[in-house]
Amino acid sequence: MSKFLPTIMKNLMVRGRLPDTITRRHLYLAPPFLVGDYEPVAVKAHRSGMLKKKVDLARKELENCTACPRNCKVNRMEDKKGACNTGRYAIVSSAFPHFGEESVLQGWNGSGTIFFGMCNLRCVFCHNWDISQKKNGWELKPEEIADLMLK
Repeated sequence: MSKFLPTIMKNLMVRGRLPDTITRRHLYLAPPFLVGDYEPVAVKAHRSGMLKKKVDLARKELENCTACPRNCKVNRMEDKKGACNTGRYAIVSSAFPHFGEESVLQGWNGSGTIFFGMCNLRCVFCHNWDISQKKNGWELKPEEIADLMLK
């Protein structure tokens, strides 16, 4: 591959230099307008000091849980279980890099996929009911789920 590199670089040259998008970016799968100056909302919230407030609000909502259409209003912060049979922490059935998406979504290492257990929507045509509607998996803390997302 390295013997072709000079030819490839020569073909990429525009007016005697590499285009800015090639020298600035490290992801060559998506056009620059898709990945340019994008900043995830969570990063913006952290920078602005709003992330802690949002986390506190989310935890407060779990004291009278209406996270799903069942509106069981149990106190999940006390590990009470309602219609979803999930207490304080979420059940993660599996987490892995997924390579079945378009290349702009999966990148070089796959798109991160996390399947949660104990889904209470009970969709009739659910294609992954064996992992989503059973209590197969591990009860993980939010920090552990965040760690999965960053791997």
